[in-house]
Amino acid sequence: MLTIVALVVLALVVPPLLIDLFRPTVRRLGLRNAVRRPGEAALVVAGSMLATALITASLLIGDSFGASVRNQVGVALGPIDEIVVPDDPATTNALASDLTNAGAGDDDPAIDGALPVRYGTVSAGAGATVLGRLTLLEADLDAARAFGDDPAATGLESLATPAPSGLVVAEPTAATLGVTTGDTVEIFAGADPVTLTVAAVVPRQGLAGFGDLLVVPDTVTGLLDDADDVTVAAVLVSNVGDVTDGADMTDDAVAEIETATTVDGTVAATIDTAKQDLLDEADADADDMTELFGTIGGFSVAAGILLLVNLFVMLAQERRRELGTLSAIGLDRAHLRRAFALEGAVYGVVAAIAGAVLGVVVASAVTRFAPSISSGDDVAITLDVQPMRLLTGAAVGFAISQLTVTITAARLTRVDIVSALKDLAPPPVARGGRTRRLVAIAAIVVGVELLVTLGDQPYVVLLTPAVLALAVAALVAPPLPPRPTLAVAAAAGAVTTALAFSLWDDALADPGFDVFLVQGVVLVGLAVTVLAAMAPVLAAPVRRLGRGSTAMRVGLAHPLDRPARSGLLIAMYALVIFTVTFMAILNTVFQQQVPDLARRAGGEFDVLVDTNPTNPLTAAELVARPDVAAVVAVAQGEVAYRIGVGEAGSTDNPDESDTDWWWTSVVPADFPAERGPETAARADEFADDAAAWTAVAADDGWVIAPTDAGLVPGETIELLPPDDDTGVAVPVRVAATVEYDFALESGLWVGPGAVASFYERNDVVTRHYLVVADGVSPRELAAAVGEERTHGAVATSFLAVAQADVDEQQAFIRLLQGYLGLGLVIGITGLAVVLVRAVRERRSQLATLAAIGSPPSELRSMIVIEALFVGVQGVVLGLGLGTVSAWLVITKSTAFAADLRFAVPWVGLAGLLVLALVASFVAGLVPARRAGRIHPAAALRAG
Repeated sequence: MLTIVALVVLALVVPPLLIDLFRPTVRRLGLRNAVRRPGEAALVVAGSMLATALITASLLIGDSFGASVRNQVGVALGPIDEIVVPDDPATTNALASDLTNAGAGDDDPAIDGALPVRYGTVSAGAGATVLGRLTLLEADLDAARAFGDDPAATGLESLATPAPSGLVVAEPTAATLGVTTGDTVEIFAGADPVTLTVAAVVPRQGLAGFGDLLVVPDTVTGLLDDADDVTVAAVLVSNVGDVTDGADMTDDAVAEIETATTVDGTVAATIDTAKQDLLDEADADADDMTELFGTIGGFSVAAGILLLVNLFVMLAQERRRELGTLSAIGLDRAHLRRAFALEGAVYGVVAAIAGAVLGVVVASAVTRFAPSISSGDDVAITLDVQPMRLLTGAAVGFAISQLTVTITAARLTRVDIVSALKDLAPPPVARGGRTRRLVAIAAIVVGVELLVTLGDQPYVVLLTPAVLALAVAALVAPPLPPRPTLAVAAAAGAVTTALAFSLWDDALADPGFDVFLVQGVVLVGLAVTVLAAMAPVLAAPVRRLGRGSTAMRVGLAHPLDRPARSGLLIAMYALVIFTVTFMAILNTVFQQQVPDLARRAGGEFDVLVDTNPTNPLTAAELVARPDVAAVVAVAQGEVAYRIGVGEAGSTDNPDESDTDWWWTSVVPADFPAERGPETAARADEFADDAAAWTAVAADDGWVIAPTDAGLVPGETIELLPPDDDTGVAVPVRVAATVEYDFALESGLWVGPGAVASFYERNDVVTRHYLVVADGVSPRELAAAVGEERTHGAVATSFLAVAQADVDEQQAFIRLLQGYLGLGLVIGITGLAVVLVRAVRERRSQLATLAAIGSPPSELRSMIVIEALFVGVQGVVLGLGLGTVSAWLVITKSTAFAADLRFAVPWVGLAGLLVLALVASFVAGLVPARRAGRIHPAAALRAG
């Protein structure tokens, strides 16, 4: 969408610029000013360049995340496009043969190979090191090398067929176990371990990405057969095409697979479109990351736009005499406007090119630190630079800058010749009272209509109140005093915007970062409007600070006498500081929620233990430990469900309702209900959480669902076998929802009878909830149980689960804050540019002061004081608005969990305050040195 808008803007502004290049007068005016002051032009380009860099970086970051996930296709799947699990494992070899020959007579087949395999979860040990939850893949490795159209994609191209007792190990697994060719490895998948010799170590690629350990058929005779109920006999299918293009044939391949597996009109297999799902996930990740970083960068882009407006306002004021002279000799506004636009285009083109290059650097830095926050996956995020993305970023950046310059130039080229030639203040612009009131009335009518008809849209409820407040001010002033009326209206709009999350909680219940961007821009804009409108009132007490000091008095007078220009500078700072403050407070609030998150995840339990399904720990073994006080065993499986009311035994057409699948956790009959995880919401039938858990354990037709499933307490759903959504449905009602399932994959909590007929794995219990004994910490128990590596035990305290989740959030927020920090660089650059221009604009005034005896140190102090004055206002405004907004969102809205406790990171915000003020001081140093070097005689002659 952004690209389309940019192309439209370029289509409107570029043709006139090209025409102006062939108009000598306009060309000379525009290009002369762009090249005669290279130092100042460089500063202008730097401010605009950063905005382009952030736009380009957001595009590249999104592409890099998506491409990195897509690269995992070759690692995790290689030539594997679909995984077919037949209902009858004995038919696996025959099905593989049928699929291989399915397209033999077709001119355009979708499938080019099928490989029968068997795989299961095991543990493996070498010396003192034991790894749990590894995938052991049993396949004909000779056939596996020829699987698909590219032997290199299998990862087994150079592999010699191992002996029956040989073991092929993927490189990461071999490195962790510390083994190489010729070493022995013990495989734990039953009561007795099996020792195998490492025949080869292969790259983690293709088949060796799908399985951590590979063996030929019958290598571990009886090992997987004994675990028949927890291993999978499947057919791996390769589509026509290379590793990624094969996914384009998924629909056709699925049709061929369904034809080959249909028995009596029913597909007798489960078809997993693994590669297409992974690629879809990659595309979704790319879009999400582009939107997220683009939104965060939007604050900095807004600051860059304000910088451009400020710069061209100053350019016009500095050149008033020149513009007046040009107007006096016959040049009309159109010529002047086009000259400004052409000058801005020169800056914009250079900034777009440099910004695109800098965007690559920024994206590279982000992707370098991104792996530490990639959800714990071992996915290496690598920079992916597509030339079209660079062109898009440069085009969008140039379009934004040129549109800003064009609009600003149209306003600034209104020159009164007499006042300009005499260097007098321009006469007040006559304002059309009737037109203003008509526009205000129209804005009020449209705004009210939007609130009534689109009051559930976030942008409408955030923007419309501010527009209404300003429209009312325009309608009633005069006769009311304009400045106070505008200040009151802007303040009212700011208060309404700040309270938006409480006033319109439904519309803002699930906000994205873009919503906070809009709120921040509106709040800052309205607050700066209040400051600008009240500048004459605020000026008197501020000027009193300068009594007795010429530097203080003059340094404060300049920004106070130009409230519009000062307001733009303040807004640049405040936008970025607002966002950094808001995110810092969220970070602190989330950090202190770790105990609450642990209770939502595990209730009154302390440790979660998952074990190898082929050799699981039992509840009896766990409860016998002295450091364990209680154990609850939970069987896991899968279930399909559809939303809708049904009776027992119904066979409604599932296409008529919303069907999905989820994991299940079977609540045992003796489940201690008072220890169950906290619920987010309950049906009206239950007075507390314990009652809801009791109803589920009692098989009373209730389930507890994760909030991610989108189910509502009290709602009726129908449960079906996960591989058959046309069979007999079991109607159940949602007793409650739990909101912390994503880290645990508990899924739907069901009673034992609800899914007893759906799958045969209820007697294989791989998950246990533990309560620690007195005097034992959950971390200690988790570490001790985790040593049961022959069972593939993975034990984690719920506190650790919650802490890891919060740490991941914090790492990501810190990355975003660092990215947003570039906006502060724009603010500093903008302040420096504006002050350099201010020194040039005031050279006659500064020369006069120098001529009457003001020392250079005093002239330098004036500029530094002006920089600090603007910086302090921007920082204080951003900190204040960010803190208030965060407090309102956290405590007065439904945007986050209701029990979040507001907290302010005082040390961090104090550091931000000091950093911003130091930056403001530094920004004033270069122009201050210029001011101190002014030679009175030369400056007065030039002025």
